[in-house]
Amino acid sequence: MIIIGIDPGLKGGIAIIDSESPNTPTVYSMPVTQEETKAKKKIKTLTKKEKLAKKGGKTIYKTKNIVNSGVFLKIIYEVWSVAREIDLVLIEKPFYLGIESRTSTATTAENYGRLRGILESLNLNIKTVRPQEWKNYFDLPADKGEAIAKTKELFPVTNLKASSRSRTDSDGMAEALLIAEYGRIKNAN
Repeated sequence: MIIIGIDPGLKGGIAIIDSESPNTPTVYSMPVTQEETKAKKKIKTLTKKEKLAKKGGKTIYKTKNIVNSGVFLKIIYEVWSVAREIDLVLIEKPFYLGIESRTSTATTAENYGRLRGILESLNLNIKTVRPQEWKNYFDLPADKGEAIAKTKELFPVTNLKASSRSRTDSDGMAEALLIAEYGRIKNAN
């Protein structure tokens, strides 16, 4: 049985657990790319260079990070091609505290929708899970460091570094792995 856990944040992760060998999961950092958007700055807050560009009739662009749908889809296809079947995908439902900026909330919602749409188009068995649900199961507080510690306890040899240059473990990858493990345990019962 193949179970995928997804933390949909920009610093999130994708974890794959095979119930036949649950101690050797595969974990990826969330693939991210940049997208150009039109700048919505007022003329007074533009830099001198931007003001000159504006006077020249050029549109000013800024970039924002988004989930790279193509790379995400490639990861799912790789799992599918090896396993031939994905039994369950658990994706964490974003939780908004109300203290985030409107832009941050909109980006999070957009990325969640993007990932969910890809998964639904593949006709996979998808379940959303609230952060409180799986964190309570593992007795975890909101602290991201605790999720890393719990993941290291359950999967001591799993690499949680987002890249070879990373110095610290990725809390998003750790949380994705705990979400997948939560799905594996709940599905086994």
